[in-house]
Amino acid sequence: MSIEENPGFSEESLRRIAAQKVKYRLLLRFHAITYIMVNILLTILNYVTNASYYWFVFPLLGWLIGLSIHAIAYYCYANGIYPMMKRISYIHLIAFITTMLLLLVIDSNIMNGFQFEGISWSIYPAISWGFPVLLHVIVTKTVFSGKMTEDGLIKTRRERAVEKEMQKMKKKFGEYPK
Repeated sequence: MSIEENPGFSEESLRRIAAQKVKYRLLLRFHAITYIMVNILLTILNYVTNASYYWFVFPLLGWLIGLSIHAIAYYCYANGIYPMMKRISYIHLIAFITTMLLLLVIDSNIMNGFQFEGISWSIYPAISWGFPVLLHVIVTKTVFSGKMTEDGLIKTRRERAVEKEMQKMKKKFGEYPK
């Protein structure tokens, strides 16, 4: 189907979408190059000043959280992941994983395996943040997962609920509510 045959997208609207994708991609590249260059500089600085302690790992992992969020935001936009809740689930999951990685490194290097009541302190934020993130992902998968309908279309649970509600309204008010 060509652009002219599809009434949903004009040449102008596709150009705006393409321009936005290019802008996001260039911003992601800029952030990635900056991340690499700064961390190379910090690594060199670490080896010059104190080669016995690898402190450069902390900013490297800390900045990785921001870079990974930029990357997942671009991925969602570029791949047309439209429902905001689905995008937010991906962002929360990536932020959770990269933050937990940073906390584990901090735990093993700075805190020296500090334990609270026999359990490593890093498990507490992992559980307290991990459970809501897991719940978010499960709800998103449940609500936005597609299922084949009788007419051969794939619709999400939400779309099917809207269709069902529309049928109820049509039945109650007639074909077009007044």
